[in-house]
This record gives sequence, structure tokens and C-alpha cells, in this order.
Amino acid sequence: MIYLDSNVFLYAILYEENSFPQVHQSKQLLSDIIRHNIQACTSILTWDEIVFVVRKKIGIDESIRTGEKFLSFPNMRFIEPDHEILTIAQDFITSYKIRPRDAIHAASAYHYGAKAFVSDDSDFDCMKEIQRVSLQDYSQ
Repeated sequence: MIYLDSNVFLYAILYEENSFPQVHQSKQLLSDIIRHNIQACTSILTWDEIVFVVRKKIGIDESIRTGEKFLSFPNMRFIEPDHEILTIAQDFITSYKIRPRDAIHAASAYHYGAKAFVSDDSDFDCMKEIQRVSLQDYSQ
């Protein structure tokens, strides 16, 4: 199972295919998940981040539609940050001084044993408990 950070979804939602190489890569990865080629998970916190960014950049109506589509994304396990995950996140904040939302994402991936943490956010590179893989470097 792989863990998807919110930026994987945001590339596919916000940008045209030729804008960045990550757009094509994110769309391909999301398509592979839909077709059952990859098992994936993400935190429910990802919903908040996606809806917030889409609302800010495109507008409220599109953010509502995007939120609805995200919640019905096929073959995706949505992880709820319970007390155990938040305890791990607190440890990550203490050890690595990362931001709280990043800590929740990292703790969710770690707790559920994700083999790869797919993200273009290099803030996770300092962590030894998870292995961040950029969209460009990800391959099944």
C-alpha cells in the first residue's frame, strides 16, 4: 500500500496536462488506483487540504464538487487520525519539528505501514520512519 499526500491530488485537479510533469504523473497514478493496479491510502485530512486549496484558487462551487468527488474516490482507504495516530504525530513534531498537518500525514502512513509516501513535499525527507517518493520517481 502507498500513501498519497494531498499534492498528488492537487496536481491533477488544478493544472493542465502540460503545465508540469507532475500533472501527468499524478493523473496516471490516480488512474492506476482506480483500476485496482495499486492499493492506496490517505488521511481524511487530505479532504480538508484539497477543498481549501480549490476553494481559494477556483471558488466555492468547484471546491464543493471536488470534495464530493474526493470522498467517493474508488479503491482509496481513508485514514481517520485517532488518538494513536495523533500520538505518533506528536512524536514526529518533537523529533523533526515538522508542521502538525505534515505530522498527521506522516503518522497515518507510518501507522498503516505504507511502503511509499508519495509526495512532492521535501519537508518529509528528514524523517527516517517513512520514505518519501516524489511523483517523478514513483514507479510501481
